[in-house]
Amino acid sequence: MITHRRILHCALALLIIVSLIVSGESEGFTPSWDPPSYDVFVSELDGLPFDSFVEVSYRLYLERHPLLISAWDLEEELDVRRDRLEDYSLSYLEESNRIEIFLLDRLRKLDRSELSAAQQMTFDVYEWILDDLVRAHAFPYHSYLVSHSYISSVDWATYDLLKFMHPLQSAADCHDYITRLHQLGEQFHQLLLYLNEQAQAGIVLPAGLLLHAVTKLDELINVPIYLHPLYLTFERGVNAISALPAEERVTLLQQALVAINDVVIPAYLKLSIVLIRLQGYAPLDYGVGQYANGEAFYEYAVHSYTQSDLSAEEIHQLGQEQTERIAGEIRQAAANLGYPEGLSMGQIYERVAIESGFLDSAALFDEHAHVLDTAIANIDQLRLVSDLPSIPLEVVPLTEGAFYRLPSLDGSRPGQLGVAASFKAARFTIPSTTYQAYAGHHLPIAISFELPIPLVRRTATFSGFSMGLGLYVDRLAWESGWYAGDPYADLGRLQAEITEAVRLVVDTGLHVLGWSFDEAVAYFERWTGKSLLFSQHEILSHAVNPARLISPTLGFLKILELLERFREAAGDDYDPLAFHVLLLGQGPLPLPILERWIESNIRDLAAED
Repeated sequence: MITHRRILHCALALLIIVSLIVSGESEGFTPSWDPPSYDVFVSELDGLPFDSFVEVSYRLYLERHPLLISAWDLEEELDVRRDRLEDYSLSYLEESNRIEIFLLDRLRKLDRSELSAAQQMTFDVYEWILDDLVRAHAFPYHSYLVSHSYISSVDWATYDLLKFMHPLQSAADCHDYITRLHQLGEQFHQLLLYLNEQAQAGIVLPAGLLLHAVTKLDELINVPIYLHPLYLTFERGVNAISALPAEERVTLLQQALVAINDVVIPAYLKLSIVLIRLQGYAPLDYGVGQYANGEAFYEYAVHSYTQSDLSAEEIHQLGQEQTERIAGEIRQAAANLGYPEGLSMGQIYERVAIESGFLDSAALFDEHAHVLDTAIANIDQLRLVSDLPSIPLEVVPLTEGAFYRLPSLDGSRPGQLGVAASFKAARFTIPSTTYQAYAGHHLPIAISFELPIPLVRRTATFSGFSMGLGLYVDRLAWESGWYAGDPYADLGRLQAEITEAVRLVVDTGLHVLGWSFDEAVAYFERWTGKSLLFSQHEILSHAVNPARLISPTLGFLKILELLERFREAAGDDYDPLAFHVLLLGQGPLPLPILERWIESNIRDLAAED
């Protein structure tokens, strides 16, 4: 446990580091617009009817979050430039809290009973979002804004924005990009001030996570400026703009080099220095339960990510039950292949990997593309939708890892399935990964983007719903025969399912039930059949993202439960398409609201009988 004296020393050391960074954007590269203040919200929303209140308030809220605007490519619709970064200053965060409280209070003052059914759905979804934001106010320092994780670390969110999301198709885009580069020093200054306040509150990123964070930052510090990933991204974009005059191209590239040298690398370096200093004050344990109010924060995180009020103990038990169930299916599938009894999960999947074969480079990329094409061609078999959305999904290469990246809201930027084509991967893992990315994630998102519902509902993200759909659709694919004739790929599906079930056990064990890092790694490795290195990496992800990674299984089980209730109510008239229209036709929903929606339709079925 961290003592108050050590935290005080840590805070003083941080203040010395923070003072090294000059606040403020670089001269001549200030953003062209300002986010709306609390007072603007109050004045703009005064007296608005329900529909206008929802639309105007959410657009104003987006204008305080440039990262979200760029993620959905909404700059033109909101009439703002792509020249601003997210603000993480303490004063800005405090004002955001005031705004969120105001919006929730303003919404709840409206009379829900006077709204139409469609408006009531919007009311419920918006209320859930705002209530979740306000609940988070009780835990201002429990989330790790800076960590090794690209999922939740805000410095990596900025990197992702500049590396992948910011378009470079015009001179204006290029100027906006350089302006954003010049703001990175100020943004990291804000992050260091936050780390200082967090340390004084008794919360420091665990030592093992700090080590990984520093290692990842090295890749963005110890590199020549002309080989820096952000400069290379900018250079490729600039050189691809054929209409750009040669003289302007040279000027832009020179400005980017100056920004990388004078702002970007120094900002990453000073962040790294602070994280190195923090290692001497960081706890060795990994769970948030070690901090004051840590278990209460975990309860909040469970509610936020899974929309569930299950206790950590209940989730832990459920995870063990699901793990044992799926393990039985894996052993039966292995027996069907003639594997001897008594093999561990690691031994089973070692044989599966060897017998199914490995792919690398272009072959790996091509296999993902082939499986995606096959899934698209056969999607009608799943009875998910009557008409496919127009926004496509494409397979793109990347240097490491794998991801699904959202499309832009208007579809001008397609969804992307990233494949690390420079690495070797076992072929048996590819179908499940691709089916979940396309039918489980991309299709529901693309459908929601085209629905005639308010912007807040089209862009909402509820992890229990969206991640649960991935496992659910993978089950549909199996039931529809997509895995027939390929027992290795089916074992890949089962490995994906058991991995998500195991997450319930290790996450609750690590954060609430007193498990050590090594205990969590051992359990993960034993039941998933993954390597020790992979298991260690995953437990680090659990450590830095409390409750986030348990959402797929909880969402999956809730969707299956609702499916069975709907099927039973429909009887001989059951049509899977009818259920899926209800499931996907309202856009993303918190699971309790989804359950109420399905139940209301079940009651309608009963009334018809």
